[in-house]
Amino acid sequence: MSSPLTDVEVMTEFYSFLYDGKDRTWDDAKQTFESYYHPDVVYDVGGGSELRYEQLMAFAKAAVEGNAIFEVDKIEDTEDGTYSSGWMVFPGKPKKYVQSVSKIEDGKFVHIRNVDDASTQAVRETVAEVVP
Repeated sequence: MSSPLTDVEVMTEFYSFLYDGKDRTWDDAKQTFESYYHPDVVYDVGGGSELRYEQLMAFAKAAVEGNAIFEVDKIEDTEDGTYSSGWMVFPGKPKKYVQSVSKIEDGKFVHIRNVDDASTQAVRETVAEVVP
C-alpha cells in the first residue's frame, strides 16, 4: 500500500500536469483539475477579491487550452501551508511571477492566497486576459 502524497508532492504533480505546456484538450485535463480542487476552494487574490471553484476551473481551462506553463521556482512546506513560487507563462504574453501559499487537505486545494501585492496584480491581470 502506498502512502499518501505530501502536500509538496501534490503541488508538484499539479503543476507538472496542468501547467506543462503540452497540447491537450480541456476534456483530457478536467478530471485532473477536479481531483486537485475541493469544490469549496477559495483563492484569496487580495483586496477582498476571491476566486471560487468555477472561476478557477475557467482559468485552468484557459491555461490548458492555451498551452500555458508554470515555471516552478520553489515549492516548500511552511508554517502557513505549502508555499509555491514561479512564473506563469501564457504563449504570446509576458511572464508573470507569482508567490502563493496553499492549504491542502486530503490531496485537494482548499484555500490559496497570494503572498504579496505583485502576485495579486499578476493573477488579476492574467485572469482578466485569459478567462472569457
